Amino acid sequence: MNATSLESFRIILARRQSELLVQLERIEHEGRASVKADPADLGDQSSHTFSREFLFARVDSNRRLLRMIEAALQRMNQGTFGECVRCGEEICATRLKAIPWARCCIRCQAILERRQQLAAA
Repeated sequence: MNATSLESFRIILARRQSELLVQLERIEHEGRASVKADPADLGDQSSHTFSREFLFARVDSNRRLLRMIEAALQRMNQGTFGECVRCGEEICATRLKAIPWARCCIRCQAILERRQQLAAA
């Protein structure tokens, strides 16, 4: 991968990382604010519980994505960004444009997903 493409991906990843950090801070603030509220009736309690669980799920999802982005930035620093961590082949540019934090090429990702499906069954 040439230096221009690498820098372009670095900018994209850093921007997405910043966005996620802002979102996480906002969501966690909403979560703390929702804990302070004490719903009076059962219907309000149920709605309040659902909202908190939804916030927790968003935080979990955003943290997972943040870890993947940080790992991609680390691979850049190590000089292995754009290489499949499983087979070592180059990840195609189309995949990296769609998912710049991708760890695996399409072929290896498909294998991993099939294994996950089999394990879940």
